Amino acid sequence: AAPQPVRLSIARTKGGVRVVVDDGGPGVPIEHRARIFQEGVTMRQDGAGSGFGLAFARRVVEDAVHGKIWCEDSDLGGARFVIEVPESSS
Repeated sequence: AAPQPVRLSIARTKGGVRVVVDDGGPGVPIEHRARIFQEGVTMRQDGAGSGFGLAFARRVVEDAVHGKIWCEDSDLGGARFVIEVPESSS
């Protein structure tokens, strides 16, 4: 299989930072976008992956740094993962 494009962007927002990762892979159907952040859930058809990576990312983003993470469509044809974290108050 040919490599899929990946694009990473980081920008300051009002009150924080936004990280966006876009890929040109198969994407994530809208009906599965909330589920993929649950432990043990994977959308990989090839059996690869444990289904814990996005659950871990969600735990870090939401619990440790009080941010938000979600998935949407990418203009590269695949998935876009968005992470928004607030500025540190320390």
